[in-house]
Amino acid sequence: MASHRGAFESLIAEHARLKAEIAKIDQQIVDAVVILGKGVGRGGVGKSPAGSASRRKRRHWFERGEASKLLQRQLRGPRRPSELVHATIAAKGYTRKSLGDEDFKRLEVTVYQAIYQALRAKVLAKNSAGLLVKA
Repeated sequence: MASHRGAFESLIAEHARLKAEIAKIDQQIVDAVVILGKGVGRGGVGKSPAGSASRRKRRHWFERGEASKLLQRQLRGPRRPSELVHATIAAKGYTRKSLGDEDFKRLEVTVYQAIYQALRAKVLAKNSAGLLVKA
């Protein structure tokens, strides 16, 4: 029993020593980051300069209620969702060249989400072939 107690106490001492060493290393990292001028963020060590510098302005692609009306207007007959997305984007007057690839992809995702919401709100429906139709 005494040997177990001694082993346990040595493990506790080793744990405390390692914990103090880790705290010392963490402080050295924070000091190095501050010296390099990156600052210290909330999550620990500094944030990447590229991530904080490229804060993106939030885009509002549609006014409230505009997306469902525009989707209904563009849906003249049964269509695949991708066809409806491209028709809706064209109706808004956006092109890949005018927006750039990244923003165009964001707009596509937004229109797909609008289609999903229109399906949930029973504004649009899917027929037996899986094509979108007016509800």
